[in-house]
Amino acid sequence: MSKTRTANPPTSQTPDAELIELGHQHDLIAQRHAAAVARFRPKWDEHLRLMKDWERDNPGRSSEENMSAYHRIANEIGLTAMEQSGQYPDELLGESEPIARAILAIPAITVAGLSVKARLARFGADGLWDENDDDAEWVDLLVRNVIDAVVHVAASESR
Repeated sequence: MSKTRTANPPTSQTPDAELIELGHQHDLIAQRHAAAVARFRPKWDEHLRLMKDWERDNPGRSSEENMSAYHRIANEIGLTAMEQSGQYPDELLGESEPIARAILAIPAITVAGLSVKARLARFGADGLWDENDDDAEWVDLLVRNVIDAVVHVAASESR
């Protein structure tokens, strides 16, 4: 049995029971990832603002000087310490990958199974939601709308 599968498989006779269980496991990782991003976001935003200020005040600097400033500012605001704390959001991606690969390998038979794949796609392509609808690239808008529609329909059916 694969490491990503549960020791006690779902007892449900749902055709997509294994896929749904993997989806639940991945959803928990996605929630932890979202919480980690929320903890880091203020520091990332502060770092970005300070780097822009530094670049404005130091035009024409070399890439080495930019990198030095990048690391100095990250240290000064505590971002480096946060990154080294073991709570960095990207560290959860390694935990997510084997489950995500298992989800991709299992064909969906039901809308609930398809929803697992759509939620995984939303997690993996979360940058597609960075722009509002008016500013988004056409292909990003199409993909977002298909993913959102599948998740919405599945949620409606599960009620």
